[in-house]
Amino acid sequence: MRSRLSNLHHFSPTAFLLLLLTGLPGISPPLLSAATSSIELSWPASQESYLGGYKIHRGTESGNYPESNTIDVGLLSPRTDGRIYATIQTLPYDGESPTFYFAITSYDDTRTVSSGFSNEVIWTPPEGATTDDATDSDNDGLSDKEETEIYGSNPLAADSDIDGIPDQQEVLFWGTPGWSGDVDGDGIINLLDNDSDNDGFSDGFELTSGSNAALAADIPALPPTIYADGETSDTAAWDIFDNDPAGALVTSGLFDEQRASHVVSLQTGFGPENGFRLRTEEGNNWDNSHQFFSQWSHLFSEDFLIYILIETSGGYRYLTYGPQTGDLLGTDIEIHHGLGPESANGAWHTYGRDLSSDLADAAPELQLLAVHAFLVRGNGKVDDIMLHQTMVYDLDSDNDGLSTEEEESLGTDQFNSDTDADGIGDKEEYDYWLPAGD
Repeated sequence: MRSRLSNLHHFSPTAFLLLLLTGLPGISPPLLSAATSSIELSWPASQESYLGGYKIHRGTESGNYPESNTIDVGLLSPRTDGRIYATIQTLPYDGESPTFYFAITSYDDTRTVSSGFSNEVIWTPPEGATTDDATDSDNDGLSDKEETEIYGSNPLAADSDIDGIPDQQEVLFWGTPGWSGDVDGDGIINLLDNDSDNDGFSDGFELTSGSNAALAADIPALPPTIYADGETSDTAAWDIFDNDPAGALVTSGLFDEQRASHVVSLQTGFGPENGFRLRTEEGNNWDNSHQFFSQWSHLFSEDFLIYILIETSGGYRYLTYGPQTGDLLGTDIEIHHGLGPESANGAWHTYGRDLSSDLADAAPELQLLAVHAFLVRGNGKVDDIMLHQTMVYDLDSDNDGLSTEEEESLGTDQFNSDTDADGIGDKEEYDYWLPAGD
């Protein structure tokens, strides 16, 4: 018998083709701007699809551009003539009219591949001119001189680390010497670190959310992320990863009378032989690294399998859920958990799972890093597929009238409406043995 995942391809969220960036075409001679402390450079925009941005290299010797004099101007947009224009601060001078040398490089969107240097252009300030220490090219409240000589920030970008906080405000937020500290020890100072505590949220997002940008354990409260709810007919986020035998169909927006809402219908005619996958509308993995508690509702009347694709410290795994009793687990790529026979009894059920705990049941040495997709083999209906930041305890997966929290407290099975198989439902038996008021 073939594996039920035999036609399922694994999509790594970090897989991509690196295109080597070539040297940029020639840049034009510098133009003196209104202030003699800054000049304008322009060059043809790179056509590389993986372009990440540009760097302007400055020096006072031909071909010698110290790293401290380099400005990362990021991904600038070309003007209508197809050229990039950037006005930058020159290196300080005091009227002795030194000669300045400039060159441009580009880098890819992972910042791991850079082009060679463009042609070099030369500029000599007018005799007797001096730099203006008050010039603030990006209007962020810090002068270009402060940004280049004190903070190391980008004088052409008001928010050098693109974290949602303008540079001067971020200096004030961190204070002195806090701005030059390194909370997460990654070698990038707080002022220039988009995510200073390395908790996966930018500093600006944390500030607006009320969490501490300097404390990794304090993360923002996130609303549930809903990946499918059946309320529209849009099925762009779904694909059929196994259409053998042919004929599988995904329909969204179907009204279900039993649930009294619109749902997603997965039709196969061949039971679990066909497979459906839910990712993003662009066909990408979710890459959700902050919400590890899953919730979904389903209706199946026959055998089915649900897979949740996760990324762990040991590679990719599938947390698998089916109508069997007990957890089969396993140490391979699939980790099996049972939802009980009632999960395929032709009624709607809503489930909540702690994905980190489900992983630890079989592989306690692994760490859950991200959740990527929801997959189904089977003929049935699904609705309200989502991820939460914390566990949802007010669900009633077995429809016995007791919530997950109540069943955990009582020690009953949240996936079996009659835990002790005595013919009395758990809630009915609880009410019988513990009358109201006792």
